[in-house]
Amino acid sequence: MVFTGEYMGRSVSRFSLLLGSAVAAGSLLAGCASEVPGPAVIVAPAAAAVAVPAASSSDFLAGLEQAVSSELSAINSTESDNEPPEVLVELNALNNEGSLIEAENFASLITTAANQISKRERLVNALTVDVNGSAYLNGVDVNGTPLSSLILALLGGVDTQLESQASSVDSAALADQLRAVILSIGPSTRVLGLVQPVVHLAIAAGEEVQAADFLQAQYLVLNQKSNLFKKAQNYQAEQTQLGYLEADIVTATKTATADAEAVLALTPAGYPGNKATILNVRAQLLQLKSPLGPLNSGDNLIPGITTLESEHH
Repeated sequence: MVFTGEYMGRSVSRFSLLLGSAVAAGSLLAGCASEVPGPAVIVAPAAAAVAVPAASSSDFLAGLEQAVSSELSAINSTESDNEPPEVLVELNALNNEGSLIEAENFASLITTAANQISKRERLVNALTVDVNGSAYLNGVDVNGTPLSSLILALLGGVDTQLESQASSVDSAALADQLRAVILSIGPSTRVLGLVQPVVHLAIAAGEEVQAADFLQAQYLVLNQKSNLFKKAQNYQAEQTQLGYLEADIVTATKTATADAEAVLALTPAGYPGNKATILNVRAQLLQLKSPLGPLNSGDNLIPGITTLESEHH
C-alpha cells in the first residue's frame, strides 16, 4: 500500500477526530449511550507492580459509537456498498449498450470508476494509519498472531484488489470490459459496508482483550499474595473471590478473541448474510463492557479481595 503525504502527514488520525466529537458518550458501540457507562477505572493494589494501559479506553470506545452506528445503518439500508445516488444513476447507464459506447459517456464512466476506486483507497489508507497508531492493539494476539497484523493483512488484500481494478479501468477499451470492472468495484470490496465496521469491531475486541490482560496481571499479584497466608482466616474467602475473577477474565478473553476472529473471517462474498455476524459481535462486545459483564464484574471484585488481604496484617 502506498501512502501519500496527504495521509502520512496528518497530525490527527481519523479515529482521533471521531473521539473529539463523542467524548460525552459512554457505551462501547452504537445505540447504547444512555444504558451502558464507560469502562471502569481499574486500580491495582499498592503492592502490585502492574503497568497501566497507555491510554484510557473510554474516549476510544466513545469514538467508535458514532463510526459503527453510521456504518451499520449504511449496510442495513443498501446493497450497493453505500454509493451516492448520482453514482447509481451512472451505473444504471451500463444497462444501455448504445448509451455506453458513446465516447462522452464512456469517458464519464471511466472517471466514475476511478473516483470510486480512489474513495476506497483513501478509506483503506486511513484505516491502516489508525491501526498502526492504535495503542489498544499493542501486545494483543489472536492464536499467536498479533491482531494488528491480521487487520493490516485484511486491509492490504483490499488495497491490492483496488489497485488491480484501477489497472483494469486504465486498460479497458471495450464497453463490456468497462462494464465488468465498474460493476465489481463495490460488491468485490465492500469497503464502506463491511471492511470499515469489521476493522472497528476488531480493534474494539483488541481493546477488551487488553483490558482482560490487565485484570489478569492484577489477579496474579493478588493470588500470589493470598497464597502467602494460606492459614489466614480469610484465605478461603479470598480464593473464592479470586476464582470468580479468574472466570471473568477467561470469559472476556475467549469472547473478545472469538469476536475478532469472527469479523476478520468475513468476506464480501458472504454479504449481505454476514451482516448478522457484525451485529452479533457488536452485541457480544457490548455485553462484555456492560455493568454486569465480565470485565466490570472482575474489576468490581478487586477492591473486596484487596480488603480481605489487607486484614492479614
